[in-house]
Amino acid sequence: MHRRAFALRHVASLVAGTSALVAAVYFAPNGPAAVAHTAMPAKRSAVGAKHTLREALSSAGFMPASLAASGLNETAATALITRVEDHLNGDGSGFQAAINAYRTASRQVKALEAKVQSGKATTEDTATLATARTTLATATANRDNAIAAVISSGQQGLDASIIAVLTKLRQNKAWDLPSQYLVVTRTDAEWLKLRDALAIQRSATSSGTSVDSDTAQFLLSTNADMAVVAAQIGLSNLAAVEAAWDAAVSAE
Repeated sequence: MHRRAFALRHVASLVAGTSALVAAVYFAPNGPAAVAHTAMPAKRSAVGAKHTLREALSSAGFMPASLAASGLNETAATALITRVEDHLNGDGSGFQAAINAYRTASRQVKALEAKVQSGKATTEDTATLATARTTLATATANRDNAIAAVISSGQQGLDASIIAVLTKLRQNKAWDLPSQYLVVTRTDAEWLKLRDALAIQRSATSSGTSVDSDTAQFLLSTNADMAVVAAQIGLSNLAAVEAAWDAAVSAE
């Protein structure tokens, strides 16, 4: 009987506690919806912050392959991302505003230019285009400054040699070649020759044939470049850097 009475008292206390919680929710201002919504802004804020972080890292050239090719391991890459995140915590809205303003201005200029080129533009459209180009120039400068601030924060404390590699990777990104080749400064003719040689190599690999001797010798020489070799060694750790990058930019 004594144990039964104790169990009943325990159940009663649980029911009373649950009832109090339910009452607090339902009798709160605006009812249960208010309680549910208190967590939503924080969640949206976290997701938005991580989106801005990903955008900032991409704009600054701090993507996994570039970080690995520069010689950063997963620990150093995480530290770099943390520095960028700390910077954005102080100016995240300013960075995103600069990026958004640039995109808006760029779209407006392209639309107006297309209208002028089609011959359907009015005198007002032509005047608006001139103003839009001025706005775009300002927006471009603001975007570049915002990205430069992200780069500066991320690279703080890094060795000059690593910064030099990251700079070359950003400068050569437009050639869209494997990262190990982007760490070397080349002329346009050299970039085109390398691009064509790699295309020949891919085609030969796909068809199970051999590349011609000139192409083979050119690629052998290119791959023997010390900067390319160092970048390739760094890229051997790409999977770990990629995992660290993904973890750092993922909203919880």
